[in-house]
Amino acid sequence: GVVVTPGASPEAENDALAARLAHEPLAGPRLEPGGSARLTLAVTARQTLSGVEIRELPAPGVNVVEGSVCMQCHAPGDECDVATDKMYEGLRVLNSEYGEARILLHRAEVAGMAVGDTMFALNTQGKTAVVEARALIHAFDPERSLEQIAAAREPLATALEAGRAAMAELQCRRKGLAVSLVLIGLVALGLFIKIRQLGTGT
Repeated sequence: GVVVTPGASPEAENDALAARLAHEPLAGPRLEPGGSARLTLAVTARQTLSGVEIRELPAPGVNVVEGSVCMQCHAPGDECDVATDKMYEGLRVLNSEYGEARILLHRAEVAGMAVGDTMFALNTQGKTAVVEARALIHAFDPERSLEQIAAAREPLATALEAGRAAMAELQCRRKGLAVSLVLIGLVALGLFIKIRQLGTGT
């Protein structure tokens, strides 16, 4: 048999088959404690196989959810399922934007950019709006839920724009500094050559 784990050893193989396990965090670019991820296992057979068994061996602290209790009363593609997909996708985008905004602003802050006010707004208004959108899904009111998700994305859009602008300004500053250093070097080289010329009398 082969054993694959996301991140550490995502690929494994033997003479009979090759397996690759990919994982996608569902609440932002990073998988954090309390978050969830979608696992996708791809198995390639190198010969005719029979009796293949796939077993889940979750590590401590990892909870595997098999199937959905909703499928006991609903079928894939029905009205409820479509509404659930819309809400789920909305929350996925919301969580992803929230995570991206936090990472961008943190990088900008560490680099010395003035993003404190935007960071504060994200950690208060933005976080509150995201939590409300997540909690509202339990009421299973698709229209109201999607409206709340759209409203929650507004402060996130502001934070993302500020974070991207700060990182772009940081890159411009770094390029400007590099150009300044080159000019200073050229001036220093010119002075050195001029001093040599004066010293040799040429």
